[in-house]
Amino acid sequence: MQSGLRDVSVDVFLPVCGEPLDVLLETWRGVQQLKWPGRVMVHVLDDSPTDNLRLVAEEFGFQYLRRDGRELRKAGNLRYAFSRTDSPFILLLDADFRPRPEMIEELIPYL
Repeated sequence: MQSGLRDVSVDVFLPVCGEPLDVLLETWRGVQQLKWPGRVMVHVLDDSPTDNLRLVAEEFGFQYLRRDGRELRKAGNLRYAFSRTDSPFILLLDADFRPRPEMIEELIPYL
């Protein structure tokens, strides 16, 4: 990997909307294991009608984003999050996807 890439920040977007907590926790535990020498900022993008996940996300050390409306559903949720990041790389994971720890290290050289 190019040495300059190792300092690059990566944002991880975790859009959620009513998935069972046990499914989310499995994914979030996997996200906590991601390896990357630069900054990794994880954002829970909550499109649920309540903010019940806020405390859980914060316990994981994740940023919690929730918008006022649900316009455009998942696309609107992602659009809202994209407008709040300046990271050059974004990893988007569905609620039921558990990444391997090396996922970012393996992907970045190809981007």
